[in-house]
Amino acid sequence: ILKAHSGVKVVIAGHADERGTDAYNIVLGQKRAKAARIYLIRLGVSPKRIRIVSYGKREIPDYPVFVGSIAHIDMNASPMTITVVKNKGKKSESVFGGDLSSRTLIYKGRKKVGMSALQEGQKVVVRYHRTHSSIAVTAIHIH
Repeated sequence: ILKAHSGVKVVIAGHADERGTDAYNIVLGQKRAKAARIYLIRLGVSPKRIRIVSYGKREIPDYPVFVGSIAHIDMNASPMTITVVKNKGKKSESVFGGDLSSRTLIYKGRKKVGMSALQEGQKVVVRYHRTHSSIAVTAIHIH
């Protein structure tokens, strides 16, 4: 997708679990984000299009949200893709689509769950971060 859309920029957010100190987890998150950045650069994506941040074990900042129901999910795609629809079939229908990575956090209630917990038809809140020309899905909350 990034090769096909040369104007798209991405933000890679590094995360860690609750083990370790804050400082250790910030560094760990930075290393993880840097590894993903290097991978994309080796695939031919310009370094100027990639920004990295690390949240360590901290909660994700208050990013914008999209509330709706999962219309389609392709768990076999690489990366996995999701389409969420709000007001399906109505004049005010809105669609959100995005790629999920192994760093995308999935919650059911207050509990972290895996990607396999996502199913079509579920009501979800998608948290994302908008950059100049891209959207990074940071978390999905299943309701």
